[in-house]
Amino acid sequence: MDYVKKLIIFKIIYIMINNQYYIISYYCYTYLENFMIFYKDHFNFCNKIGLKGRIIISQEGINGTISGYGESCKKYIKILLSDKRFNKTDFKIHLSKFIPFPRLTIKCKNENINSGIINNSINIKNIVTNKYVNYKYIDDLIDDDKVIFLDVRSHYEFILGHFKNAISLNINYFREFAKKMHNINQFKNNKIITYCTGGIRCEKASLYMLKNGFKNVYQLEGGIIKYGLNTPGKNFIGKCYVFDGRISININTVNPIVISNCSFCNKKSDRMINCANAKCNKHIIQCIQCSHLLNGCCSDNCNNCEDKRIYNGTGIYYRT
Repeated sequence: MDYVKKLIIFKIIYIMINNQYYIISYYCYTYLENFMIFYKDHFNFCNKIGLKGRIIISQEGINGTISGYGESCKKYIKILLSDKRFNKTDFKIHLSKFIPFPRLTIKCKNENINSGIINNSINIKNIVTNKYVNYKYIDDLIDDDKVIFLDVRSHYEFILGHFKNAISLNINYFREFAKKMHNINQFKNNKIITYCTGGIRCEKASLYMLKNGFKNVYQLEGGIIKYGLNTPGKNFIGKCYVFDGRISININTVNPIVISNCSFCNKKSDRMINCANAKCNKHIIQCIQCSHLLNGCCSDNCNNCEDKRIYNGTGIYYRT
């Protein structure tokens, strides 16, 4: 048996021993006429097979991150793909030593992702007209000064980690994207590649840009996560924020660096938390020392707030 085969077998055995759970992120834009009925059936199914996570269901389709034992997750994928409405869903799978969710939460909403650009601005049935760039070409395009990499995520995600040379609209939430888009009007004739964590936000952003005068817009297929799962990730600097108990994940396995600083002492740190003051709840980068000093708060003002949450050492707070 040659060295490569031995290495592959060793990795498989290592994964089997050290990782018991799957974490699956996915979305699918598809028209769901009776989405409330689908919601009830879907909740019962997920509950029955023991999944935890967060799923949003709307007339636009589905958006979720779920976790559970491998067999349960495989069953979920099989069932969803067997439904013709979701048969093109792209599942991104990570292995984990723990389930990063306290429970299963499924909600019905107006959109798969809150964009502020629904109704007449975007017809969800036309999203299939988007143009995609596969992860395998990103490393060849990243240094092309004629190509603009546009990060459509929130600013706190961007400062934690992003693609080299990427630009940001400095938004607090994705629903601000449409209002800030005029700040990149000078790039209307450039080739623009939009990207986000898993693809759901840049899917809408790209279509909206095309409908508002941008000529040559593409999106990174599968987002940062798919790039990280299929490449060494050498052109992603920092860490990628994720919306579960892991908080952030490594993308770059070649030359990883910390690009962010503690918001209080300014030392290098990639530790993201939520402010312990629930009324603030701001996402901040804060080193362990400053978190203990401020009881997990972003400032002295929040630390002096009487009804702040008890700092639990992680800066992650689940709703009860």
